[in-house]
Amino acid sequence: MATINTEKFIELSPELYDIGKSLAEAYKKKLIQVDAVASGKLKNFNWDIVQDEDSLKLVFFLEDYWKEIEFGRGKTKNKVNQGVKEKIAEWIRVKGIPLKPIVLKSGEQKQPTVEQVAYAITQKIHNQGYKGRQPLEKALFENQNLTKQFTEISAKMFIKPVITDILNLSNK
Repeated sequence: MATINTEKFIELSPELYDIGKSLAEAYKKKLIQVDAVASGKLKNFNWDIVQDEDSLKLVFFLEDYWKEIEFGRGKTKNKVNQGVKEKIAEWIRVKGIPLKPIVLKSGEQKQPTVEQVAYAITQKIHNQGYKGRQPLEKALFENQNLTKQFTEISAKMFIKPVITDILNLSNK
């Protein structure tokens, strides 16, 4: 396992953090573009650069539902609610979605409740699922130059220790 070159980290970390900030901002912009910002929780994520064995990684600390925004959700096989209806109801409230009256066969109008609309949306999700919007994939794809820079800069921080380890092995 290679260790990080502290001198190189001190020298190059500002560049890494600038790249991390740019990638995080690109993702936030994509979340806005795909309208995944109802409560703002996902968009207001934290991020950091962490060392993992022999590399540095840019880590986004995201809400659990980022996966559904990114990849979508398939049909539900057993239609167990698992709190989906409650989350949908909260989403309706936070987003401030106006509830349109339903016109009955008699011509009379009935105003649905948030819970009724959440139930209908939940049933549609259970029966059909929905497609992902890939904001993270799009942000990273559009900023490949930054991800490449991040990789190249972080690799420089490990080169000297790796070379030293190799030289030490050859001297034994």
